[in-house]
Amino acid sequence: MNILFVNYGDHSTNSLNHIGPFANYLTDAGHQCIVAIPGNLRSRSKLPKILFKTTSYSDLLSLAHHFPNGKPADVIHAWTPRINVLNFVHSYQARFGREARLVVHMEDNEKAILEHFYDSNWEDLRSRQFPEGQDRWEPMLCHPTQFQQFLENADGCTAVIDTLFDFLPSSTPRIELLPGIDFQSEPTCPVDISPILKQLEEDEKTIVYSGGVTSSNRQDIANLYDAVYLLRQRGKKVRLLKTGPNHPSLLESCRYTSDDHILDLGFLPKERLTALIQNAHVLVQPGDSDPFNDYRLPSKLPEFLASGRPVITGKINLGLRLEDKKEAFLVEKTDPESIAEAYLEIDSNPQLHKALSQNGKRYAEEHFALSRNGAMLLEFYTTLTSSRKTAKPTSYSPPPQKIESFEPVAPSRSVAQKLSDLISAVFRKNASSLKIEGHSYKLPVPPLQPAVDQTIVEDRELDYEIYQEREQATLSKFYEQAPDPEKSEAQIKFSILLPTYKPDLQLLQQAIDSVRQQRYRNWELCIIDDASNSRELDSFLQNYAELDGRIKYRTLEQNRHIAAATNIALELSSGSYCGFLDHDDLLSEHALQMVAETIKSHPDASILFSDEDKIDLNNNRSTPYFKPDWDPTFIKCQNYTGHFSVYRSSLLKNVGGLREDTSGSQDWDLILRASAKCDLRSIVHIPHILYHWRTTPVSTATSNENKNYAYEAAKAVLGQNLQREERPVEIKEHAGIYLYPRYQTQPRASVTLIVEGAQETTIGELPFNSQLVSLSQATPNRFEGSLARKRNQAIENSNTEFICITKGTLAPQSPSWLEDLVAFASQLEVGLVGARTLTTTGHTRSSPFTLPEPGIRSTQFCDLHKDSDGYFHRALLNSSFPAISSDCIVFRKALWREVGGYSEALEDIDSIDIDFCQKLAEAGFRSIYTPFITLETNSLEPARPKLAALEKGTFIL
Repeated sequence: MNILFVNYGDHSTNSLNHIGPFANYLTDAGHQCIVAIPGNLRSRSKLPKILFKTTSYSDLLSLAHHFPNGKPADVIHAWTPRINVLNFVHSYQARFGREARLVVHMEDNEKAILEHFYDSNWEDLRSRQFPEGQDRWEPMLCHPTQFQQFLENADGCTAVIDTLFDFLPSSTPRIELLPGIDFQSEPTCPVDISPILKQLEEDEKTIVYSGGVTSSNRQDIANLYDAVYLLRQRGKKVRLLKTGPNHPSLLESCRYTSDDHILDLGFLPKERLTALIQNAHVLVQPGDSDPFNDYRLPSKLPEFLASGRPVITGKINLGLRLEDKKEAFLVEKTDPESIAEAYLEIDSNPQLHKALSQNGKRYAEEHFALSRNGAMLLEFYTTLTSSRKTAKPTSYSPPPQKIESFEPVAPSRSVAQKLSDLISAVFRKNASSLKIEGHSYKLPVPPLQPAVDQTIVEDRELDYEIYQEREQATLSKFYEQAPDPEKSEAQIKFSILLPTYKPDLQLLQQAIDSVRQQRYRNWELCIIDDASNSRELDSFLQNYAELDGRIKYRTLEQNRHIAAATNIALELSSGSYCGFLDHDDLLSEHALQMVAETIKSHPDASILFSDEDKIDLNNNRSTPYFKPDWDPTFIKCQNYTGHFSVYRSSLLKNVGGLREDTSGSQDWDLILRASAKCDLRSIVHIPHILYHWRTTPVSTATSNENKNYAYEAAKAVLGQNLQREERPVEIKEHAGIYLYPRYQTQPRASVTLIVEGAQETTIGELPFNSQLVSLSQATPNRFEGSLARKRNQAIENSNTEFICITKGTLAPQSPSWLEDLVAFASQLEVGLVGARTLTTTGHTRSSPFTLPEPGIRSTQFCDLHKDSDGYFHRALLNSSFPAISSDCIVFRKALWREVGGYSEALEDIDSIDIDFCQKLAEAGFRSIYTPFITLETNSLEPARPKLAALEKGTFIL
């Protein structure tokens, strides 16, 4: 099912706390989900977990095909009936038809919000064309007449609480859609909030309130401030920990102007906020009955109850369903005295404190479980889509306003912030752009190796012996500075899964000993003998199990092969994370300690993988593989994550372990399936060599020729996993060694060709498939100014979905070059795609860039011969990079507008290109280099230098 969620604000709005989990649930269940927002795609970094696709209104409307199967939405779930949502839905239906079932979600009393905003009664508002003294209605609020018509045109409605049914047409199907909390995705180890707790006095207890302060709830929060003041006046050591934005006149609403009893923490990331709530002594959700509070469900209240801490709230909205002094402490009025008295009673009665904690969490698990509410929503969608669509009246038209979107450059105050003092669902968007943090764990000591050149070729071997000497010296510093493993082992237990079949006992002994010699000791080793039928092996394993109680083993009666044997090891395991070890390979002694430290800094990590090398029978190390960070594009060409791979145990069990029909490529199949169920940020690369892959005369590590079946297994695995994407694609082979997906373009994509350089190519001189691509041309040289300015003007004057920038000296080597580039660029998660350009001598001219140091760019593959595969084949495989040179690139015009276009203050072409790609990355879009699309140049320009400084002002994440 194709499901399109349409939100009225960006990803920082409270509504995404509801939409996000449901979109994740539906994506995990195999459906295709897109969340469309007005703009500010950079705000996606505030979401704690993203499995779904996300883009802006304008980007979605510009794409003829946005879901992988090329079809439009089956369900449009409009999140609130506000003007910008209504306008977008109307435009979407006008372009893609009205076959999709329209579901409208209610989460507030829209009438009360509108009356408050315009300081006028409802009937008066309905009689006006526009608000008094204004020429438009605020797009992030509802329209006084059109919003009701929008509800009447819906095929179904959802409401966050059933009191909102009062505003719905009586004949429209509806369900109460309570928030969904994923109780199965809690961090394995505690999130460190000690810097916050250190600000408290000794033995000081905490009340936590998380959320913003608006004009609607300002007095409620002032009452809470005053209640804490009263408690301190009575000698109670208690502090209010407050998060989220404040109203400027909050303290003016308080009886007591002192705020010494308040610790205002501002915005906190989701994982730290959750940890703070779970550490609270008491949680308070103030608020009394009024037209606003009676028709809402505060988004914080389900989280409070789920935390397992006592909750104080009023007898309104959700409080009417809770049992007093069992599931929550309910007060008639949430005035300062009542809140203070409730706190005192809970604080003085440990049994009541415990009962409220346990029963509140039990209530949350019964009513807010994502598995329950997500299944209910899916059933509602299924019912609507399986029934014949009822003809709805179409007499209404949207308000005479254009679709609103955020400006491409960050304003000083967003629309969401301007409304935050009026709308209870507080919009918590920072004015400045948030930078997406890197996801590789960095040691608090000098790195183990410098940035490794990805273009290492045959005549430039890395001196690995020197590296190993430096590695030992740096590890000594790591051991000195790293926490004592004994003090942190209780938090994370690792299960090492080791299947074996007729092993060399000497090599197996070394493998087992490499686990037993780990500096981190909270592990178990689960060994499965896959019916080797060897008494010697049985005795060997029995002796080890008796020697070390952390070693478990089982001998199978029938040979089940490696995937089944590994799954049986998984059944034996009890750790929170599982790592994979082959029966003749070795772990570095610091492997588990480094993984544990990485998890502590990334508590949401679902998959971790490290660098690796090879080791021979004499234990000589060689052929190090310093890997890139997680790359969803590269992984579909090469199983580069390999060893050492560690998975969250719950994730392994959720995907059903290894598939037994994929032997020979079971590891690649697992990472492809498991990563599809993970937020990309939860897949963490540890840039250190933690695994030594044994080379023997019969191992895959020595030569792929020894396991020819592995290639066919890999081809089958890639094909099966690509089918799940539902995107038109075929698997291509290169040189009989490499596999890669070739995506197909949906007809007909419109492209503007911008040809740069002295020699300008015309459209008639370029080969392309006119059935798939509609091509027009823009000439940047007719514009004045810098290169960036010329590009921006040419793009602004274009009227197509896609932009192709290329050089006038380039000649495509295939008639499918443009459609192949467009096929990549049409994927929602892709921001830009660049082709490989070659000189007449067959050497690479274009370049992807890496950013090894601040202000420095490094070229990749430049001057590499077209037949050379580079460092671990990456030069000949599709990959994501921080930036791509603009020799021949394609991107969507809507994304160009979203990120503010090219930076016209820059002059250096590489800085211009890198700045643009980095802005795309900040908004959540990848830049891809594909060597399978090739153009040739007759230019005699010298190759780019390997390293160069970037122009000052270049945007770098």
